[in-house]
Amino acid sequence: MPSWNTHLEIGSRLADKLNIVGKKRREFLLWSILPDINNGYVNHPHIVKAHEETHYNYGGDGPANFYAENKSKIDKKEPLCLAYFVHLIADDIFNKDFYHRIKTTQYKDKPEEELVDLKHNDFWLYGTNFRHILDFSKEEAETLAKKANQIRSVDINSDDILEVVKIIELDEIND
Repeated sequence: MPSWNTHLEIGSRLADKLNIVGKKRREFLLWSILPDINNGYVNHPHIVKAHEETHYNYGGDGPANFYAENKSKIDKKEPLCLAYFVHLIADDIFNKDFYHRIKTTQYKDKPEEELVDLKHNDFWLYGTNFRHILDFSKEEAETLAKKANQIRSVDINSDDILEVVKIIELDEIND
């Protein structure tokens, strides 16, 4: 999967195209990494969920499963669902492309663990610094957590969001 920097860059470019600015832009960028928060990428999330659940990968097609469940909101370009959906599409594209290409290189016989490290290293090399992009108060984080929890697979609280802010501020995204 792409790093948070990659998801934030994709979210930033989409926000530009959709003319999402100000506070709504910061929210949109948070939504662009939302599928990863309950997976334990945040230090000590209050609830850890399986990647398959937060990425709707039951049956193997996360983006299609999420779209089927949230079609009307995505079609209306509702920021929360749209950013979440784009995250799932990015994961799907990057993973399919990476593993397809790896089969034709000198790495084709490497163990899966080494391939995952190699893939993540590529994202870190080309990451963008999103330090200070997401800066939410405790009150804003509480409101955002309630909004985020409208997605069936999400269960976050304000502390989880503030931990995301801390990780990004300290530029620990790629550690």
